[in-house]
Amino acid sequence: MTAYLVRAHKHGVEPPGDYADREQLMLEKGVVIMPFDQVPDLSDVLDDEDRMKRRFAVTYHWEPKPNTTDYWMWQMWHFIHQMGIKDLVVLPFYPFNDKAAVGEVTGPYQYRTDLTESGLHTRPVKWLCKEIPIGEFADIVRESLEKAVMDFCRIAGETPLEVRAKIEPHIREVVAKWLAEREAGS
Repeated sequence: MTAYLVRAHKHGVEPPGDYADREQLMLEKGVVIMPFDQVPDLSDVLDDEDRMKRRFAVTYHWEPKPNTTDYWMWQMWHFIHQMGIKDLVVLPFYPFNDKAAVGEVTGPYQYRTDLTESGLHTRPVKWLCKEIPIGEFADIVRESLEKAVMDFCRIAGETPLEVRAKIEPHIREVVAKWLAEREAGS
């Protein structure tokens, strides 16, 4: 199993006033959403990387920087194909206020038109914990959440495999402990 960071907005871009609404939508509807709202439904090109790349190129024809479109498409490709069922997602809240939600992926990519006026690229999740202090996690997880420049990425993705293999169990353990402490205190 793997743990992924998913943001409710594009990193490095000041989100519109509705970023908190998007975070709330994810929590209420049990989904994670990729922040590529302008890209139309990808269901018909899911298994064709070249066609998906062209769909991104047409959508983002203005390409803000060289290779940006490829970079965004790569994130979407991994969101659809690499993130597996039972993998964890961590949604840090914006602005970075030391809290996050943690969920477990429960299904495949879906283009949802029932959540907003325009469609959204989603994966269904079961939220294990809707608000946990990021300080509860090990340094490698906190640093990954704070320093990642992508909208979607594997947590501690650049670390050796033997280290990454310990991250997902660590996050599950922290969430279980946190929930148990909250329940005992209530």
